[in-house]
Amino acid sequence: MEELLEEIQAIQKFLYGGYKIESDTNLDWLDQLSTQFVKLFQILQKFLMFDITTPTNRTTIIEQSFLCAQQIVVCLKFLEKTVNKEKEVGCLITSRQCFFERILWCIARLKSTIKSANDHVVTSVVEADNFVTLLDCSLDILSSFVALDGSNDNLTNKAERRAEMMMESRELRSIIERLLSHSLAFSNIALHSDKNPLTILSQNVLKIAMEFEEEFSLSQPGKKLNATDQRMKAMDLETSLCSLESFLNNSLLRLVVEVFHVMDGKTIERLKNSSNSSTVDVEIEKFDLLIDRLIQIGHFAISFSRDDLKLSSLIRSCLASIESLDSYIIPAVMSKSDPSLDILQDHFEEEVKELQHHVQQIIDTKAFCGTLQDLLNVGIETNRKVFDENSLQTLIKQTKILLDHFQVNSKNLQLTQDKVSKFYFSDFKLILTECEAILNFPEPIEDRERRILKRFCILNNTIRKLQNAIKNLSNFDVGEEEKAIEIEKNIATASQCPSKCADYFNTIRPSALGSVLYESKRSKKNPFKSSSNHTKIINSTLRRSSNKRKSLRMVIFKRNHQIEAEEAWNKDETTDLQITEILEKLTDLSTSLKKCSIK
Repeated sequence: MEELLEEIQAIQKFLYGGYKIESDTNLDWLDQLSTQFVKLFQILQKFLMFDITTPTNRTTIIEQSFLCAQQIVVCLKFLEKTVNKEKEVGCLITSRQCFFERILWCIARLKSTIKSANDHVVTSVVEADNFVTLLDCSLDILSSFVALDGSNDNLTNKAERRAEMMMESRELRSIIERLLSHSLAFSNIALHSDKNPLTILSQNVLKIAMEFEEEFSLSQPGKKLNATDQRMKAMDLETSLCSLESFLNNSLLRLVVEVFHVMDGKTIERLKNSSNSSTVDVEIEKFDLLIDRLIQIGHFAISFSRDDLKLSSLIRSCLASIESLDSYIIPAVMSKSDPSLDILQDHFEEEVKELQHHVQQIIDTKAFCGTLQDLLNVGIETNRKVFDENSLQTLIKQTKILLDHFQVNSKNLQLTQDKVSKFYFSDFKLILTECEAILNFPEPIEDRERRILKRFCILNNTIRKLQNAIKNLSNFDVGEEEKAIEIEKNIATASQCPSKCADYFNTIRPSALGSVLYESKRSKKNPFKSSSNHTKIINSTLRRSSNKRKSLRMVIFKRNHQIEAEEAWNKDETTDLQITEILEKLTDLSTSLKKCSIK
């Protein structure tokens, strides 16, 4: 550890020197810095593999170290572009400060992480306080209530059990309140059509949770225990939680389609091309909403990919970059003449593209196909009533997100090996091209609207056939359509939330997302602190039931090779591989810098 800390101290000193003497921070200086980082990461690799003595801290230390190392490599890459740009324009530009500050932050974070490596306090990179973990914890607690059978209990056992159930029901209520704060935070940035259903389902969960807690309250000492009624109330609460989860997952997929098709590489261009102040304000508001949505998608993706540590690490790195750039892009756009804008824009678009690629890897294909089919069905029916080419162009862009998904996952989906899947995939690409071509065809066509809609119907049908042909999708639940109908019924028939419940629901504040790495304007902590100790409950091994039924989110997101990933992690193969990849990137960067310096 001492050798590692000394190397970090030397790099910090070197960095501060370059920060103060800007004229000396040329490509030669950057080459020396990259060489120092190569040495640092080699020592870090050895430290992570052999020198961490606290097993409970190991995964967290490795995750944090990977995140800092990834970010340092990214910043060095764009710092090189900044130095070249400064030589071109003959002055310093603001992106220098952006990348310098990020490298210094990462070095300081890496230093504090290493110092705490052998402490017994675990500070997770991704908090246990997220919707997915809270839901699992709630269902784990409920499983003991669902299995209630008090027929053989004597009076002493009944009294003890009642006291235990009262405490557990209170713990469950506090966890559910925190879970609802996450669902409300998501509903704030969800598509407009999903906001009201999410609120209704959240209110329904709170209402049933309050009734459930009241059932086990000791405020009614004369009330007789009825295991059947209590089991039914537990099942009602479990059903309401699963309905909320299932709708939120589907809403998340619809949001992914919307955000990914809007972020087409021209997001910042639209900001730059805004002609007047009112237009700029509108575009900035849209940009802020897109970033909020992208960060929410990223945080859910981290939760869903927690079994693939390398993938979750890469997603964190993308989110960290987007968080940091958020503070620099808008000022650069507003200045109109900032030469660093092009560098910041390239960095932003590259990170967004990387994040999209990683998210596509964990989306369940059949569920995604179902989402696109729903969008196409609605779009086709709407255009039969009022034909609108712009809405059909949007459908084409959204369907291309599904095409990207197939291309990213073609190997796992056997789209080139399986004859049937290969045939329907080729058919899908062909009809998608035809739909785009007929929409853009400049010459008049007889019965044009009917022909266009017919092709979109064929496109929808082809997606369904491809969905059925794809193999290796064991997580798909054949009853998902029935569940969707049941959820819609639950939304439509949800009873009015009592005034006591409604008043309490209004006190639940949407959860504020913490930053992945850097402090930013979006990472301010929620001033409303929960009094519950749900984090302690979640971390308790007593709350992790191995027999709990499969969560419905498995329909939406898949866990890729969990056993293999854990085995590889335990053998240090993942650690070695990821650090080696970072070293290779850094070595390539150092080599390119030397070539540029010679020229």
